[in-house]
Amino acid sequence: MSTRDQLLYFCDESHIRGSEYFSVGGLAVRPKTASIISQKMQEIRSSNGLGSRDSEVQWKSAKLRRNDIYRRYVDLLHDLTQSKQVHLHIRFTPSTTKVGGNKPEDISKAFYQLLLHRAGRYYADKCDIRVRPDNGCCTDYLPKMLRGLNGDVVRKKFGTAPNSFSSIVPANSRSEPILQLLDVTLGALTSARNNNHKNGTLGPYKTSLADYVLEKFMCDLTKNTNSNASILSVWNVSPKQ
Repeated sequence: MSTRDQLLYFCDESHIRGSEYFSVGGLAVRPKTASIISQKMQEIRSSNGLGSRDSEVQWKSAKLRRNDIYRRYVDLLHDLTQSKQVHLHIRFTPSTTKVGGNKPEDISKAFYQLLLHRAGRYYADKCDIRVRPDNGCCTDYLPKMLRGLNGDVVRKKFGTAPNSFSSIVPANSRSEPILQLLDVTLGALTSARNNNHKNGTLGPYKTSLADYVLEKFMCDLTKNTNSNASILSVWNVSPKQ
């Protein structure tokens, strides 16, 4: 049995249709910490009158609710990154088309690069990484990439263990609260990356929420953070010429 540390890496995508940029995001967290976070999120949901089986809290359906659950999710994720209990990684990619959305294989490739160059770079040398992407057509092929991903980790010299990524298992965001935690902030930041909070695309509440997230995380979304900045990483892919 492995004696290496265990790490969960939750993944989601945002704005894959009709936007100049789409994103994939990753949230790295220890399993024990993930359980504590899930309990805190349930407390937030309960205070908003939501049970465990009620609707998901997502960016796409964000609206003003009692106690403003969306801002509370943003506050929680911000506090967790500030205390280094979770690491947040975001990769922005220019969309291939605004009509009909990006192809699932384009999204899968973006996920693969995020896993290799962020999760692999930062954690493969010391952790067994269990990837939990939001399930759907954009992530259902990822488990088949596991062998190649582990091979690339070694080739890139991010780690020497032959199976640093121990599993890739898509999860249902409806039953996985941490995917919802990621979704709200990722959606707001990606909307801001597309300038939607300034061009009139968003309604008043989403505009205020995007501004709130930008103020909280205080990062320039148009610039890349240092590649070694594991706690909060922003990565903009250059468009193909």
